[in-house]
Amino acid sequence: MPRISVDLSDLRATGPIFPIVLRPHRLAAESKTSAHAFYDFSVKTVAFVDTGGTRSVIKRNLAEELRLPPIREVRMQTVSHSEIECYEYPIQLRLTEDLTVDHVCVDAPMPNHNNGFLIGRDIPSKKTLMY
Repeated sequence: MPRISVDLSDLRATGPIFPIVLRPHRLAAESKTSAHAFYDFSVKTVAFVDTGGTRSVIKRNLAEELRLPPIREVRMQTVSHSEIECYEYPIQLRLTEDLTVDHVCVDAPMPNHNNGFLIGRDIPSKKTLMY
């Protein structure tokens, strides 16, 4: 199983956060008429490792900024136990200079988070994330 290792200065002070680059998934980009320009668009943000989260979540405004094509609408239960409707999006995360992960995440408003992306347990289930 592939491993991701990230050096962080002080987890007690900041929590499990690190910079990432988000871009549309390669297959989503290929489905667009102007695929090359669409795929070259990316956003730098901060990811928070949410060990209690079942799914990885992109902040809704970042999904809009990346012009991600939704796959389908799903219902998701939030940490406050409310059920929300959200979309699934194909995305590519660049975790390190030479490591990218193609993934399907969901969007959510996340008003109380400064982070653009929450890494839930769905990504570490495919890779070992060490921080």
